Amino acid sequence: VIAEFINSSVPLGDGYRFEARIVIWEGHNVLIVPLSSLFRCEQAWCVFVVEDGRAKKRQVEISKRSDFEAVIQQGLELGEVVILHPTEEIEDNKRVAPR
Repeated sequence: VIAEFINSSVPLGDGYRFEARIVIWEGHNVLIVPLSSLFRCEQAWCVFVVEDGRAKKRQVEISKRSDFEAVIQQGLELGEVVILHPTEEIEDNKRVAPR
């Protein structure tokens, strides 16, 4: 990566170090979930949503993902509650409560 600093008040030379965040994709009006809510179910991605106090397994389609979150293309609606870090104890239709 080659960067050019415009109007830098401090001259930089060899041996300087800096941290940068490079945005390679930016979406607007997209539905995102934490990666920690996703798990593999057969050949697809799934999440558990909470409906009426029960965990419901839902297959989702992902369009983009980063190290921390994924953009959901299909399978979830805005406002639905997903379970973070689902353990093997959680099953479809099992009663759950917030912690």
